[in-house]
Amino acid sequence: MYASSKTNQHHKDNQANFFLQWYYGCYPLFGYCCLAQEFFYLAKWILRFEPDAALSFAPDVTLELVCQYVFLPGMLLKQVVNFAQWWNAAGMLAVVDAEAAQKRK
Repeated sequence: MYASSKTNQHHKDNQANFFLQWYYGCYPLFGYCCLAQEFFYLAKWILRFEPDAALSFAPDVTLELVCQYVFLPGMLLKQVVNFAQWWNAAGMLAVVDAEAAQKRK
């Protein structure tokens, strides 16, 4: 957010990072990662109170299995994206700071 305010750009615009361009350009992947992260946290919260929770339409499939094999990969990929966003923002701020320092000289 701070980098966006200093550069007058949205964090999804003008990405120099190929990985972020690919992530934001592939809407199904973007949606999966965002939803998987939120559902992972919700599922873990439910599992705290109901450790043996199962899906009503598939009783052999537990919520823990869904959490581990469906939500966890998307949540982990979203964390990688979060790091890439942070790295990109840090680079943008470094450029802004360097330009400001040049103007002061």
